[in-house]
Amino acid sequence: MHDFLLETVRLRLRLFREDDLDALLRCRSDERVARFQLWDPFTADDAKNFINVWKEIPPGTPGSWSAIAIQLKKTCEVIGDCALKVENGENLQGEIGFNLSPVHQGRGYATEACRSLLEYAFRELKLHRIIAVMDADNKDAIALCERVGMRREAYYKQNTWYKNHWGDEVVFAILQKEFLAANESGII
Repeated sequence: MHDFLLETVRLRLRLFREDDLDALLRCRSDERVARFQLWDPFTADDAKNFINVWKEIPPGTPGSWSAIAIQLKKTCEVIGDCALKVENGENLQGEIGFNLSPVHQGRGYATEACRSLLEYAFRELKLHRIIAVMDADNKDAIALCERVGMRREAYYKQNTWYKNHWGDEVVFAILQKEFLAANESGII
């Protein structure tokens, strides 16, 4: 097991463990969470397989996504997940994603987790650029990207087929120098 831990005022971001199964299943089996994702609501087997695959892939592994549990410090409850993919090669680019249980949305947890993950990617991994790709109808995810200083770079019209329809996607991005400057000046 790899040691990975990021801490914010209210959260811990860490790799998934087997004892996170119920919390992961609660979050990812919810239709509202799966609505804008390529995957369908999770079954118990899906959650178990997810944890078995992702529990040992540390963030920063080139060419691979890393799934990171978002845990409340106060109660130790896992309330969602975020993810980071670092591209292969020397281009120093990555992608982030996030899911949060609807019960815990609207409290700033996703923003706090996303900022922490961006901070880690830019300061520790020394990435140059990070993107986030989402369904164009996912207004909450779009607002989150804007809150952490990302800018909309692309709008792809009907470029992905999922859940029996063509979907539009939006791409947001931020450069290391933009994030660090905004973070240090207190803008984000």
